[in-house]
Amino acid sequence: AEQKDFIYDDQMEVLTEKIKTLSLKSQDILIKRYGLFNSERKTLREIADEHNVTFQAIEKAEKRAVIKLRKLISATKTA
Repeated sequence: AEQKDFIYDDQMEVLTEKIKTLSLKSQDILIKRYGLFNSERKTLREIADEHNVTFQAIEKAEKRAVIKLRKLISATKTA
């Protein structure tokens, strides 16, 4: 179990480091959408309402943020 916790902690450290490089809006969307850092998971509609934008705008922003985050994390793995 300790090995598994270490891997999870290491992954969370990388995620935390990389998510901080995104815009504040992207960070907010991903944190709320996926319930990161012990936050409550929210629907795209709930997040859209909070940001006073359409569901589609948040959906598009989420997709862009996920793609960027994946690229950042992949770059870390290959470095």
